[in-house]
Amino acid sequence: MSDTKTPLTKPLFTLFCFVLALTNMTVAQAQEAPSDKPKNPPITVLAYQLQAESIAQNVNLIGTLQAVQSIEVRATVTDSITALPFVEGQSISKGAVIVKLNAEEEQAELKQAQIISAEAKRQYLRAQKLIGRGNITEATLDELKAAWHSAEAQQTILQARINDRTIRAPFAGRLGFKAVHEGALVSNNSLITTLDNTEQMYLDVQIPDPYLQQLQLGQNIQFSVAEQNFSGAITVINPRINPESRLLQMRALVNNPDALLKSGMQVQVQLNLGEQRQLLLPETAVLMQGEKNFVYVVQDSQAQTPSFAVRKQPITIGKRYFGQVQVTAGLQAGDVVVSQGILRLKPKSQIKIKAYQDKQPLEDLLRGKPLEIPNKTQVN
Repeated sequence: MSDTKTPLTKPLFTLFCFVLALTNMTVAQAQEAPSDKPKNPPITVLAYQLQAESIAQNVNLIGTLQAVQSIEVRATVTDSITALPFVEGQSISKGAVIVKLNAEEEQAELKQAQIISAEAKRQYLRAQKLIGRGNITEATLDELKAAWHSAEAQQTILQARINDRTIRAPFAGRLGFKAVHEGALVSNNSLITTLDNTEQMYLDVQIPDPYLQQLQLGQNIQFSVAEQNFSGAITVINPRINPESRLLQMRALVNNPDALLKSGMQVQVQLNLGEQRQLLLPETAVLMQGEKNFVYVVQDSQAQTPSFAVRKQPITIGKRYFGQVQVTAGLQAGDVVVSQGILRLKPKSQIKIKAYQDKQPLEDLLRGKPLEIPNKTQVN
């Protein structure tokens, strides 16, 4: 039986080897043959090289003005007004009379006290001459002296009461409206008018606590009112932060020579916190996905090649400026990122850099000669 199968087995084995060799040769030729499917061409983009820049730190805040000296003029006793010798809105000097109250009764009592005091003094001096003759005792002399001094003290009390009925300006300033008029009966603590010294003004401003480390006494603060510019210097920084609002109060002193500034006025304030070195990049370079921000970083940007690969890099951004954002984490100075064309990219995309973007307008950059960045090779 074995002799009959042997002639058939050899031809089958030979046929199998031929088919296997033909298959291997076909696969090899297919691998060596050029593909008809073209590769994706590199995407043309604009790039930007990050550099640290000195940025002026100006913070816009709301401030409230108030006079350096400001009081409400109130009566200290109960009586009727006999005179209000001022005009509403008038400027007065220190010591000028603002209001007079009826003091006729106190003046009459003062005259009586003066007579009593003079008589007590006379009796004391007469007794002093008699002390050496033995007609008066030392105790009687002491009683007469005490009566004299008591009468003088009564004069001082009555004179103080009369002075309380004449209210004078404690400082130079401008008077407000009359709250009462002549003949009116005022009681203790009744409002008569107001007095403000507005030659200088306090500007109170509240600022978020992150700026605390950048604040210092003497720092300049600016604002404008009716197209007139004002500036002042910080004189006081509150040592306490409001625990609810997390705001810190500070105060600046501002000159007000033309009396344009008024108490209670609110103004838009610009506070100069100096300069700070920051990494900035165009807003168009940032890809926002949810709450995260990314950029496409050009890899091997120094290489002399017609195209480059990119990688997707997460970043943290800080302040926003006109057309630019601050990068606080994820990049460093000298990195090159794609600034225009990011929506067409994906990780490991190949790009061709048309130009390096700077602060020039985008239209000029696309139409004119692109700006060359130092130590960078521009690929045309």
